[in-house]
Amino acid sequence: MFSYCRLFTTSDCSFPVLKDISPFCRIRPVFCASAIVVIVLRFVQLFKFITMPKRQKVALTIHNAGHPNSRRAQKLFKNSAKQVTREKSKMATAIKHNVIGEKILWFRDRIPPDVTVCSKTFVDELLQQYLGRFDEEMEQIKIKHSIGHRGRQHASREDMIRHTQQTERKEYNTCGLEIPNLLDEAQVKVLQEWTGELRFLQNFKLVRLGKKHLQESVPDSTMETSESSNNTTTAIANEKTVQDDEKME
Repeated sequence: MFSYCRLFTTSDCSFPVLKDISPFCRIRPVFCASAIVVIVLRFVQLFKFITMPKRQKVALTIHNAGHPNSRRAQKLFKNSAKQVTREKSKMATAIKHNVIGEKILWFRDRIPPDVTVCSKTFVDELLQQYLGRFDEEMEQIKIKHSIGHRGRQHASREDMIRHTQQTERKEYNTCGLEIPNLLDEAQVKVLQEWTGELRFLQNFKLVRLGKKHLQESVPDSTMETSESSNNTTTAIANEKTVQDDEKME
């Protein structure tokens, strides 16, 4: 039984010895020293495991991907597809911002500096000029096409202009073109102070203005005619009530 053990030092040896109270169990100093060495080595290994640096992650490339159907290869293909999609979205956003910036610059250059708020008639004239901004270029293309043996040298550019004109003309006649709010004094001031940097596009409030917003308005004559018709109908109704009262009497 090793339940009652105590640690003491013998007179002939400096090693600690484990001795049971019973006289049948005694451990020699050699075995005790080996046990202490083993314990110390275990502690050293544990300390190294705790303090050892983490393994550096190796960048996943085509060279260390392994088999094409392996997990590492599939992960590499997935990361590359994500990067391509991200680049496409960034490119589309940049193109969209460039188009909006060019449109806002076109309107900024054609507003007089002393104007604070634009009228509906002036905005309609600006929209008509904006819709016809490609007329000179289309005339030049037609002149080049009229020269013999040249064919359609600028076919892609011509098709793009025609498609843009048809789309913008349709928007003008229906829902309206998306432009800066020139009918607002604060937006006109922001437009005049804009230096052309795309990072300030968020300061503009774009609205849709078209033919029905700027040209179609109810004239005063129609209002007068409607009021006169209402007066005549009320007068006729009063006369009928008077005649009915006379008959009853």
